Amino acid sequence: MQHLYRLGLAAVLGFFATAGAAAELGVDYVSDSVSRETTYTPGSSTTDNGSLSGYRVYGAFGAEKSPQVELFYESLTGDEEIASNSQVAFGLDFLVPFAVQERLIPHFKFGGAYGWRKLDYKVYRNGSLDDTWYNYSANVGLGLTYMLGDHLGIKAGGEYIYRVWETMTYRGTDIEPADTVTRLSAGLTYSF
Repeated sequence: MQHLYRLGLAAVLGFFATAGAAAELGVDYVSDSVSRETTYTPGSSTTDNGSLSGYRVYGAFGAEKSPQVELFYESLTGDEEIASNSQVAFGLDFLVPFAVQERLIPHFKFGGAYGWRKLDYKVYRNGSLDDTWYNYSANVGLGLTYMLGDHLGIKAGGEYIYRVWETMTYRGTDIEPADTVTRLSAGLTYSF
């Protein structure tokens, strides 16, 4: 099994080395508009609206001007209705660029993330008390990069994110929230 893993890794590295591989590092300011629908057992629900903002750092890898894989980390804080404590996530996106001009590069992206946030109180999760709330999300978006030079660029984009939080029990009530998020982002990117 170890030999198969090494062979696969060598094939991927070889592909990128021969296909004009490119790497990109970046940081974005992120602003989310969130609508959270929470379902409580037995059958009631509420909707809260709020906002989150913070930063996102990423590294993208792939052949130059071809589809790329982007790994990211984000840290967001928000208003009392949505997230009084920091919310963090790690994720993976796939970017498909469309070269319009040499310096102007629009892209389509889709992906997912795994995240969590600390709560100010403890809830039952999987039969034990915990103060961390976990989520999974899927996203789709469009963006635009304007290259200022050979390596430095400005990137902006918009995304739709659907985030599902883990079911928890608080004071005998099951809580099942889901977020619908509209995200705007802008930042700097450096390719090499």
